[in-house]
Amino acid sequence: MNRFFSTKSLSLVLLVAIFTLLVAACSDGADGATGPAGSAGADGPAGADGAAGSAGPQGSAGADGADGADGADGKDGGPGLPGQPGQPGEDGRPSHIAVELTRNNFSSDLPVVVTAIVTGLEGGESVDVTLMFGDGTSRSWGTGTANAGGIAALELSNDGLSSGSYSVLIDGSASGKTSAVLIVK
Repeated sequence: MNRFFSTKSLSLVLLVAIFTLLVAACSDGADGATGPAGSAGADGPAGADGAAGSAGPQGSAGADGADGADGADGKDGGPGLPGQPGQPGEDGRPSHIAVELTRNNFSSDLPVVVTAIVTGLEGGESVDVTLMFGDGTSRSWGTGTANAGGIAALELSNDGLSSGSYSVLIDGSASGKTSAVLIVK
């Protein structure tokens, strides 16, 4: 056989035959019956984690919590700056009056009778007399009117005072104020 066909020719024929068989096998023929389903295969290994998803929308605000307990008091602050000065006060009444008591020393719990001579008043000016006690209390002790020369003589009396120092306050309605001390032993 070698004489009739060369190796090249024989290879070519063989190749064509294989090609023809392949074409015949791949051609459309009638479909055969479906075979039975095979058993399920084993689970494969778990895949790698996926990328993180995007953040969801923000939720609505929750209800307010209860108030906390009060904190401890802080340290006292330093003194503040001084305030603005106040408005100047009204000018006082000039006092040109004087008082002299005819007697200023008495024994306790005995009647006190004294004349207060007030000078420097205006003619016809009214005068109020107040007896001031050592504890800061006071009571009216008489009134009078100055004569045309600006002098008032006021008779003052009391049933008895306990021992201590007292102030006799004189208040002229136009001329000002003055005082004298009264001592009871």
